[in-house]
Amino acid sequence: MQYLPDGANLALMMQKIGAATPIIDYQGKQMALPASTMKVITALAALLELGGDYRFQTTFKTKGAISDGTLNGDLVARFAGDPTLSSQDHGRRAKEAGHHPYQRQSGYRHLSVRQP
Repeated sequence: MQYLPDGANLALMMQKIGAATPIIDYQGKQMALPASTMKVITALAALLELGGDYRFQTTFKTKGAISDGTLNGDLVARFAGDPTLSSQDHGRRAKEAGHHPYQRQSGYRHLSVRQP
């Protein structure tokens, strides 16, 4: 548990099919969304494999002009697979792309994922 980021919540229970008791039960009664659970495991694996100093590169670029708060064009996002980014982070960073915040978009969103 020492490798979890500050503020992380973890509940983990593993039980063999047909067994009477779990093999592991760490806060197993705590409710968590499955996506959140998988994100913690993925983030921990990335931390252990890549090290604490590794930084993921995520870039956002716009193809078009911003007028009256609307991006009239496409948004291109290139992700390196950072498992700690939330959908709120993606939305906030996308709207800040090119240092020109916008509220709406009239084009396409292109997503590209590359390996770290």
